[in-house]
Amino acid sequence: MSNAYRAPTAGGPLFLLQRPFLRALEPGTGKLLWEHKFEEPKGVGRLFLQEGRVLVSLGPALHCFDGATGKLFGIVELGFTPDSGLLHNGLLFVANSTSLACLSQDGRILWRAISKGSWGGSTECTDAQGAVLWTGEPTSNDTRAAAGLAIDGIVVQPDRADHF
Repeated sequence: MSNAYRAPTAGGPLFLLQRPFLRALEPGTGKLLWEHKFEEPKGVGRLFLQEGRVLVSLGPALHCFDGATGKLFGIVELGFTPDSGLLHNGLLFVANSTSLACLSQDGRILWRAISKGSWGGSTECTDAQGAVLWTGEPTSNDTRAAAGLAIDGIVVQPDRADHF
């Protein structure tokens, strides 16, 4: 089975994101294990599971929780609102129609490619220190477009029904 962001993990809680709540439930009984209420939930909410952590994207921020306890241990400002993502070899890749970021297991942004300006500006990819790795032509300005990601046979192409 792939390790895309929608793939199941064995033996853990069921995580339910229903804004403004993130809840962890016992799968067999429905018992509430823990919950977190987001004060200002905004943007498309996506869940990612990474090595016992639950990562929730809301707007341009990625909220990082301990999956067992629900403890919030960090918030990563991405600079864009991701609508897709996948896990591969311990790295989390998140993207939308104009931007992409790669995060380490400890939540550090290793590199990111973000369109400059609005509505299809040129793309600039920088490393963690801000050094430019590459620049590219303008990307799509179609806000209904969804970012597809693929690596080593894993493909993630999210639906965009929540945007229509």
